Amino acid sequence: MRVVVLVLSCRRSPYDVLLAAQQRTWDSVVVGGVETAYYFCDGMEDMTGRLRDALRGLDGGWDFVFRTNASSYVDKVRLFDRVRELPRRGCYCGIDGDGFASGSGFFLSPDVAGMLVEELSETSVEAEDVVVGQLLAACGVSVTPGAERYDYYWF
Repeated sequence: MRVVVLVLSCRRSPYDVLLAAQQRTWDSVVVGGVETAYYFCDGMEDMTGRLRDALRGLDGGWDFVFRTNASSYVDKVRLFDRVRELPRRGCYCGIDGDGFASGSGFFLSPDVAGMLVEELSETSVEAEDVVVGQLLAACGVSVTPGAERYDYYWF
């Protein structure tokens, strides 16, 4: 089993600090079968095109992509254990935000990722996670149940 954690980030503040923190913390943990790739956007309007390009650029041979963002903390051991329970086709699994999987993290099987590569536009005025959900719904793919997320609040 091979999982690619695909992280949406930005090269400007405060995302540059979040990126450095990810690389020092959760992404410094080596878990067999899990690798991390980063893709960068300049603003909300180019997120969809950058996701499409990042998915297109993956080398193949992976079983799932876990798309997350720069403000998420990923436990790669739990992620790898969890992915074994997911369906190998038609998988779009994340916390359901009313028809779309929250951008904090969602799994994509290769067939679903392929739909995004074919259908995502270069630009959008809506948030990437919402656009992904709308596009997949139009293709007959709904959010796969079973996602887990743990939120931590320090205030």
